[in-house]
Amino acid sequence: MSHKIRFWHKPAILLLALTLVIPLIVACDDDEEAVTNTPDITTPTQTSPSATTPAATTPASTVQKPPTVLQDKFFGAPYIDVDEWRNSPVRHRYVHGGFKDTDTRFSFYLPPPEQYNGRMFQFLEGSQGGSEDTVSSAFSASQKLIETAFSLGGYLIESNQGHLGSDMSGLKGDMTILAYRASAETARYSKLVAAEMYGAEPHNSYVYGGSGGGVRSLNCIENVADVWDGAVPFVAPHASQGHFLSIQANAERLLEPKLAQINDAIEVGGSGDPFEGLTTEEAEALAALYTAGYPRGVPLDYPYGQLISWSYYAELLKTADPTYWTDFWTVPGYVGHDNPEAVADSIVNQTARVTQVLTAKEIMAYKVTENTVISGGGTIALLMAMGQPSDGAFAVKLDVDDATLKKMPGARLTIRNGKAAGRELIVFCIVDGMILCLASTEAGNQQFTGVQVGDEVQIDNRDYLAHCYWHRYQVQPQLSGWERFLVDDNPIYTQRPICPHPAGLYYDYKFPGKKMILVLNTFDRDCWPSTGPAYQEMVLKNLGQSINDTFRLWYTDHADHSGVMMATMTSSSKPPVPSTRLIDYSGNIQQALADLVDWVENGKAPAPSTNYDYKDGKITLADTAAERGGIQPVVTVTANSASDRLEVKVGTTVNFSAEAEVPPGAGTLIKADWDFEGTGVYPFTNTGIDGSLSKMQFSASYTYTKAGTYFPVVRVTSNRSGDVNAKLGLVDNMARIRVIVTQ
Repeated sequence: MSHKIRFWHKPAILLLALTLVIPLIVACDDDEEAVTNTPDITTPTQTSPSATTPAATTPASTVQKPPTVLQDKFFGAPYIDVDEWRNSPVRHRYVHGGFKDTDTRFSFYLPPPEQYNGRMFQFLEGSQGGSEDTVSSAFSASQKLIETAFSLGGYLIESNQGHLGSDMSGLKGDMTILAYRASAETARYSKLVAAEMYGAEPHNSYVYGGSGGGVRSLNCIENVADVWDGAVPFVAPHASQGHFLSIQANAERLLEPKLAQINDAIEVGGSGDPFEGLTTEEAEALAALYTAGYPRGVPLDYPYGQLISWSYYAELLKTADPTYWTDFWTVPGYVGHDNPEAVADSIVNQTARVTQVLTAKEIMAYKVTENTVISGGGTIALLMAMGQPSDGAFAVKLDVDDATLKKMPGARLTIRNGKAAGRELIVFCIVDGMILCLASTEAGNQQFTGVQVGDEVQIDNRDYLAHCYWHRYQVQPQLSGWERFLVDDNPIYTQRPICPHPAGLYYDYKFPGKKMILVLNTFDRDCWPSTGPAYQEMVLKNLGQSINDTFRLWYTDHADHSGVMMATMTSSSKPPVPSTRLIDYSGNIQQALADLVDWVENGKAPAPSTNYDYKDGKITLADTAAERGGIQPVVTVTANSASDRLEVKVGTTVNFSAEAEVPPGAGTLIKADWDFEGTGVYPFTNTGIDGSLSKMQFSASYTYTKAGTYFPVVRVTSNRSGDVNAKLGLVDNMARIRVIVTQ
C-alpha cells in the first residue's frame, strides 16, 4: 500500500508546515560590527510576577473515563502498515496505517515511556487536509510539532482527515467525514495503541490546527463528545470567509493599478488615508473589504488566499449553484447584465497556443529576482513543483501579450486539442510569463502532462469575474461583517439561496464540558481577525457569563496567516522584508497548548481573553499590556522622540527608544533585537536581559549613511518561565517606525 504525497495536497502541506505552529524565525548572526553605533543596555523599570509551572510537570486530573470503543460504522477495521522506531527529530515510535474500506490514513508519533505523561495531542492539517505526512515532512518547522507534544508529556497524531490529496471520493459525499469524523475515529484508535504501549489510555486529549485545520478543530470540539477535552484552533476563518474572499477578489481586481499608493498610505508613517485618489467604484470596493473585516494596515497585493480557495472550490461552487454563473451575465439585477462596463476591461475569453512546456525541475530551479513579474498567487507557486517527477510537465507559456497575462489569474484554462484535450485547469499564478495552474474537475494530478508546443487552449475568466461579485448575492444578515450590504437588516442586492461554502465553514458555537483557546492574528489576510468577534459573540449567546469558564480568545499582533517563512517566499527581497514586518507566532500556539492542559487538568485559568474594540470591521487592541490581556508583550518605539515618522539628513545619528511589557502572569522578557534598515538581519541584541523582568526599556542608536526610506524595528521576546535559553513557548511582538533619510 502506497501513501506517498500526491501533488494536489502538496500546496496544503506547504501552507500548513510553513504556516502554522512551528518556529519559523529567520536566523541571523549578532554582528555588532555591522552597526554604526553601539546601542545602550536595557533599563529595568518593574519586577515581574513569578513564572508559572510548566503544564508538562503538573499532576494530571484523575477523572475516570469509560474505555475507548471504535464506534463510527463508516470506517472499516484499522490496520497498521508501518511500525518502527525513529531517531529524528527526536527518538519516537512511528506508526502509520488507516481504516479498511476508506481513504482515511493516519500517522502516530509516540515518545519513549519515560517521556510520556498520559496525554494525546492531535494536529489537524490546514487547507483542505489530505495528508497524514505533514508532521514527518522534511520541514524543520513541521518537526517541531513532535517536540512540542513530547515536551507536554503527550504523543502526537495526525490523519489525512478522510481523503487522499484533492480526491474527495473517499468521503462518499459526506463532508462530516472531513469535518470531524475521520479525526475522531483516528483519535479513538490512537488511544487503543497508546494503551497497549503505555499500559493505559491517555487521561486527557487535545485537538488543534490552523486555517482549515482551525475550522475542523472547532468542528471536532463542537460535534464529538467522547474524544477531546479541549482545543486550540488558530487562524480559523470567519463562518462567512468563503464568501468574504469574493469581496477581496473584487477589491484586488479593481485596485490593482493603485495598490502601491494604498499600501504606502497604510504602512507605518504613511498618510493613513488609503482612499485618497480612488474613484467612487474603487473606494466602494475598498470600503466593502474593510468593513467585512479585512485587517487594516495590511497590504492588499497578496491574492494567494482567495485564489487558492477559488482554485480548490470553483467546480463545487458551480455544482452548488449552477445557474448563477450565467445569470450574472444575462439576468437583470446582476452586475454583468446591468453594468457590464464594470467588468468589460477585465474579461479574458480567447484562444492561444502553447509556446513552451516547462518541467517541475525547471520551475524549481527558476531564480526569482527583484525584476520578476508576478501575477496571482505569488512565488510560493514555484514550490508546488516539489515532490513531482522532475521531468513532469508543470507549467506552460502561451502566445499572449503581457496585458492578457496580467488578467489571467483565476481563469479557466481548457486544453482544446492534443493528448490532453478537454482537461481543465485554473490559472493560479504567472511568474515571468510561466503559467502555473491548479487542477479543476477531473484534471487530478496531471497538470500539463501530455501537453505539447503548438497545442491550443481556451482561456476564459468570466466565471472568476462572476465570483468577484458573488458575495453581493449571498448576504448573511445574522453574521457580522455583512453590515455594508444591508439596510434595516435587509440585503440591498438580489439574493440567491445561500450556498454553504464547500470548505465546510460551519460552526454551532457549542462545546459543552470542553475548554477552548482560540488564537487569531491581527494581520491575517487569509482568515481575517473579524472571526474573533463573530465567534465570541455567538459563544456568549450560548454560554452567557460562564463563557469565562470555558473560552478564551487571544489575538497575536503583527502576525499574519502563514508565518514569516511563507511570507518571505511570496515577497520581494526588497526591504522592508517580511521578518521585519511580521512576527513568528508559533510560540503563542505552544503556550496556548500548555495553558489549555493546565486549565483542563488542574483548573488553572489561563490569561484572560484579549481586550479589543471592534467597529466597522476593524479590530483595535487595547494600548497597554494590563488592559490588553492575552499573553503577548506590548511594544512601542520612538526615533529621536518621533513615534511614527522621522525625517533626517544623511550622517545624522538616530536615537531609538523602546518600551515593552508582558501582560500580568504571562511571563517575562528574555530578548530584544533591532533591525535598523528593514533587511531582516537584526544585527544587534540588547544585553542585560536575564528573564527576571516583565517590563523594560531598551535603547539603541544608528547612523544612516545612505539616502532612502527605512523601516527600523525592535522585536522583543517573552517566555512564561523567563528562560533565556528556551526553544519553545517564545512569544514575540514588534514595533516599527519610518525613517526618511535625505541628502
